[in-house]
Amino acid sequence: MESTRDLLLKIIRIRRHLIRAGVSYKNVVRCQQYINKLESWLQAYPKATERQVLKWARGHSEKILFLAPSGAHPAHQSLIEKINQTLFSHAPIH
Repeated sequence: MESTRDLLLKIIRIRRHLIRAGVSYKNVVRCQQYINKLESWLQAYPKATERQVLKWARGHSEKILFLAPSGAHPAHQSLIEKINQTLFSHAPIH
């Protein structure tokens, strides 16, 4: 199973590609802000455990879902399923 950190990096990579290709239909400035926020946290805590990354990602799930590619992208359905499975199907974290 893919780690939460790997999933976040994949979403960032796809959104950056869409922005560079000029086919991002979402607010590009907001996407850049969210990417910077996610990357800064991932870089600041490189040794964070899966549990810590998951807890942080759940708190920022709105940003993560905003960065996910839209329905026209071939990876949309599989990424949304992975996001839902990773962030929302685990037991509560306290």
